[in-house]
Amino acid sequence: MRPDPARAWLAALPLAALLTGHAHAQLLRCESPMGAVTYANGSCPPGTTLKSQIPPAPPLSEADRKRAESQAKAEANRARQLEQAERAEAQQREKARAAEAKKAQERERSCRKLALQLQQAEDTLSKAALNKRDAAEKARNGARARYELDCR
Repeated sequence: MRPDPARAWLAALPLAALLTGHAHAQLLRCESPMGAVTYANGSCPPGTTLKSQIPPAPPLSEADRKRAESQAKAEANRARQLEQAERAEAQQREKARAAEAKKAQERERSCRKLALQLQQAEDTLSKAALNKRDAAEKARNGARARYELDCR
C-alpha cells in the first residue's frame, strides 16, 4: 500500500506549528465537577476550575528551527514526488487499458472477417460441382482451422 501524500502534509503540520507557533501562550488545564478535562489558552470555560498551568515551550533555537524547516520541505517534496508517481502510474494503467481495448477490437474485427470467409467457403462447397468438391472442401477446412485457431 502506498503512503498517502495527504498524510505527509499532515505530518508536516506540527513542524509548521512549531515554526510559527505561539511560544508565549500558556496552556491551562481545567476540570469540571464531574472530572471532564478541558484545555484552554486564556481562561477556563464556565463551570470548570483551573487545576494546573502548563508552561509554554521554550523558543526553538535557530538550528532547531532550520532543521524543522528543512524537514518540512523534505516531507512536502516527498509528498509531491509520490503524487507525481501516482499520476504517472495512473496514466500508464490508462494507456494499457486503451491498448487492450484496441487489441480486443482488432481481434473482434479479424474474427468477423474469418467467420465471413468460413461462411463463404461453406457456401462455395455446397454449390461446388463434383470435380471441384475436393478443392472447395480443402478451402473450407482451411478457413475453419484459421477461424478456430484465432477465434476460439
